[in-house]
Amino acid sequence: MVKLIRLIMLAGVMLAFVSAGSAFAAKGGNSDNTNFLNGKPFDTLNADIQVNATAIEALQTETAALQSTVNGLSISISNLELTVQENSDAIIELQNGLDVTYQELQALKLQVTTHTTSVNDSIASLQNQIDALQQQVNALTANLAASLVSLQDAIDANSTGVSSLLAQVTTLTAEILVMNGTLTNHEDRLTALEAAVVQLRADLTALSVLACGAAGEKCSSCGDSVVDPGEELDPPPGPFASAPVDASTCRFDFANVRQLYCNGTCSWSGGSSCDQADADVFCKLKTGNPLSTATSYTNTTALPEPGFSCPFHAGTFLPNEVLTLRNIDVSVNVRYQDSSILANHGSGQVIADPICTNP
Repeated sequence: MVKLIRLIMLAGVMLAFVSAGSAFAAKGGNSDNTNFLNGKPFDTLNADIQVNATAIEALQTETAALQSTVNGLSISISNLELTVQENSDAIIELQNGLDVTYQELQALKLQVTTHTTSVNDSIASLQNQIDALQQQVNALTANLAASLVSLQDAIDANSTGVSSLLAQVTTLTAEILVMNGTLTNHEDRLTALEAAVVQLRADLTALSVLACGAAGEKCSSCGDSVVDPGEELDPPPGPFASAPVDASTCRFDFANVRQLYCNGTCSWSGGSSCDQADADVFCKLKTGNPLSTATSYTNTTALPEPGFSCPFHAGTFLPNEVLTLRNIDVSVNVRYQDSSILANHGSGQVIADPICTNP
């Protein structure tokens, strides 16, 4: 760049001298010898010299200005080269940091996978213990029933062995109560572990997205027409215009759905008709968060817009993955209707516009 600018300056100087020489020749120069005969050659030369001196001074001024410009450009180029070098060093440092972050994320992903396996093994072990305890409870219950029969026979025959049989019944009843307490404790632990597995799956999905994003890989197989772990329906956009399947996660987006029909026997959970249990199910569906619950909601008549329909009629069945990924434990069908609930359900009760937690 600097050499190119200097060549341009040199060409400008040469053109200036050529212009000056042309001016001298145009004014006569020494081409017309008749001027010398009249005693004017020195005056003419002097005038030409003055003109050339003026042109030279102008060229010198322009040359100085060009030299100053060139010096400024040289400084700017040097500064730019320094900035480029600093940016290159920063890019290299950032890339090294991304490589370290990717390795750390891979290690975290392995830890979560290992922890998930351990929790699943614990759940299986607890389930086996529960099954064994249930068998013991069944056996004790059978023994109790047999003892009651024997007791009744003894009463019918005579009262000799009544006290002994009553003691046996009391002992068996106490053992059954202890076993039931242990069973309840294990069931509570199983429920807690299942919630932990749901959270671990969510954490693993988030870590996988971070890891593949840091490595510059595609973070989702959504769109390949195969329902992979973590997906609800593939390919997008799904059957519902009002609740499309997200193109990046292959999960239904129910965030804008306003109502869940739960009138009378159409209740999804809890008691008959709409209550807190129905609102909690609605929040899990609406937010996609398996731990979400409703802090408040409106119990009103059906709205003239799409929503979750009665589990026993109307609407379209949702895949089982919706229940699994959102940790919804209900014994009814899960349906969604992409048209007015009011139009074909009538003015029954719905849960509307719940305020949901998102822990």
